[in-house]
Amino acid sequence: MNIVPIEKVFTPGSPAELTFIERPRPEKLITRALRNKGIQIIVYGHSGSGKTTLLYNFLSIQKENHLITRCTKGITIKDVLYDGFSQLGTFYVKQRNHRKDEKANLGFKFGLDFFGMSGNAETNISEGTIKERIVEIQKNPNLLAKLFGAAKCLWVIEDFHKLDIEPKEELSQIMKVFMDVSNEFPKAKIIAVGAVDTARQVVNLDSEMENRVTEVHVPLMTPAELYQIMAVGEVHLNIIIENDVQERIVAYSSGLASVTHTLCSLSCENKKVYQTQRNKVIIKNDDLDYAVSEYINGKSDSLKSIYDLAISEKSKRKNESPIKILESI
Repeated sequence: MNIVPIEKVFTPGSPAELTFIERPRPEKLITRALRNKGIQIIVYGHSGSGKTTLLYNFLSIQKENHLITRCTKGITIKDVLYDGFSQLGTFYVKQRNHRKDEKANLGFKFGLDFFGMSGNAETNISEGTIKERIVEIQKNPNLLAKLFGAAKCLWVIEDFHKLDIEPKEELSQIMKVFMDVSNEFPKAKIIAVGAVDTARQVVNLDSEMENRVTEVHVPLMTPAELYQIMAVGEVHLNIIIENDVQERIVAYSSGLASVTHTLCSLSCENKKVYQTQRNKVIIKNDDLDYAVSEYINGKSDSLKSIYDLAISEKSKRKNESPIKILESI
């Protein structure tokens, strides 16, 4: 029996692999965009809908080389460019002496010697050669686009919705640069991953991008897809999740795969299931009750904040009290 740890089956905080469920429509759009040179890609949807899981599994299955830059609040576009250059591990030859050169250990291999530059992600010194990182020369979007294209490597920019308006506008310009170099480098592409309703921001910030961007909406998961996650998990862990428990989990999840993963993981925790079981274990309603309680305890302040916002009264109007509306529901 192949023993699998639960953290590889139910993955609330990371992209799923073993329980990855294919999403044909979004995958079809991404495939088409990758095939057409110059087309940039925006993947968007609600947090927890499975955007990251879909994208990374798709790129892995298709064997597409890619590097990831993660955006955070307050990050500048220079930081984004620096991260792109730095991850490529690109060097240029600054000085060469007359000693016999030894071949450098290439940590990141380009398909060609681009402008006399070679990839080296591990060291910037080889015998007889002094090299400097390209990021020390310039943070040039045009150069970066060509380098990604030459390396046949996709640039995934995660959480671009966290950028402020100015760097977001600059990112739109960078996507246009990647589009402009596509005749020479067809594989120069950016895949920007963001929250729901963020695709329109890129297009609105630069009208030229309107027909050059594929907007891939990753919808909330259907009940059938959430049931499929649990079915795959049952096989890997040798457990049975009772039917009424599955129905409750699907109802509570409201289409969010991350909630399904969390509730399944916590339900297994109550049964002390941390890896594949030798004997079949049944997950029952009391296990889910424990999971729900732990889930709420772990998000107590966030949930209270959402509730406080829901019942706040922006203006006093007769018969429009949020609390009375909730009580009526």
